[in-house]
Amino acid sequence: MAQDRAVYQAIAIRDGWIVAVSPDPHGLDGVIDADTHVLDAPDLTILPAFEDTHNHLMFAAQNIGLVPVDRAHTLAEFVDLIRQRALQTPPGSWIQTSAAWHEVNLAEGCLPTALEPDEATREHPVLVRRGGHLVIANSLALTRCGITRETPDPPGGTIVRFPDGTPNGVLIEPPAYAPVIALVPAMTPEQMVEGLRLACREYNAYGIGAVRDPWVAREQVSVYQAL
Repeated sequence: MAQDRAVYQAIAIRDGWIVAVSPDPHGLDGVIDADTHVLDAPDLTILPAFEDTHNHLMFAAQNIGLVPVDRAHTLAEFVDLIRQRALQTPPGSWIQTSAAWHEVNLAEGCLPTALEPDEATREHPVLVRRGGHLVIANSLALTRCGITRETPDPPGGTIVRFPDGTPNGVLIEPPAYAPVIALVPAMTPEQMVEGLRLACREYNAYGIGAVRDPWVAREQVSVYQAL
């Protein structure tokens, strides 16, 4: 990816560092010794790691272990993923989904409402996160946090409603969904560190070697430091 677009056919790596390259496939044969592991892979392409300059890596860490609704391609599959988690979760305990999905990837092309997680379970409060600006709460979650037909839209937030004025579960922006988030058990520091470790490993597997996290809370700095 240098300006001259040079392509090298041989690369030498020592202790994780590139120490030599050559345009000739055999150009580095002279540095091979008895301790050298030689990998002859003419179909392999190695690129520099990518850097993502705006990536919420801490959010990715928080998504680890949550219901992977990003795998759903239809609302029915979306519901089934939540239902599967409900079967493994004690009644009354919270169920959360990953925030890393978008409704454009669903065949219906529309947001779920409280009706979909309600179909999956009536015995668990369910919080469906989508990105950092929107959540969907099922009926039990709305009841627990006290959001009703009479609840007004808070400044800076929107409680989306069915035509009869009943909240449909979609809560837009933090002022609207803060009452729900406040009831969800927070991850422990140990869970956060482990989630960040797994997120880093997954990013590396996709060739992402560095990110700039644009929003890190004060208490999350220690998670980065610990890892």
